[in-house]
Amino acid sequence: MLCYLYPPHFIHPLPPPLKPTPLSAEETKIVGVWLLEKLVDTRNGANPARETEEARMGTRMELTDDGRVLMTLPAKSVSHPYEGIYKLNGNKLTMTVAFPGRSPTPEVDTVTALTGNKLITFSSKGQIGEWTKMAK
Repeated sequence: MLCYLYPPHFIHPLPPPLKPTPLSAEETKIVGVWLLEKLVDTRNGANPARETEEARMGTRMELTDDGRVLMTLPAKSVSHPYEGIYKLNGNKLTMTVAFPGRSPTPEVDTVTALTGNKLITFSSKGQIGEWTKMAK
């Protein structure tokens, strides 16, 4: 039996939106649109580091001043945007992004360098990410 009270366009596969927290004055340096230029995996054992596949290059990360993050991951045919929240506490960048089919879990990266247009992060998964700030 079909139910016409809940048509399919009312059903949303993503979890409810996450609530952001405002940034402090020193945290505003990280606000902007960042493009992943290089990603190095340090977990390879015998080899000290190896670059990951080209599929991750071109990932965009927009960090807003109200604590929201919008990640756009490249794909062969279409890019997929995902929303979440972030918090910068000292040199620890905690991001919680809602990916479809998974519950949002926080990931903590260490910010090793932050300048006007460069951001270098070290993830809890052992990956070093080099990001470049895009012009507005």
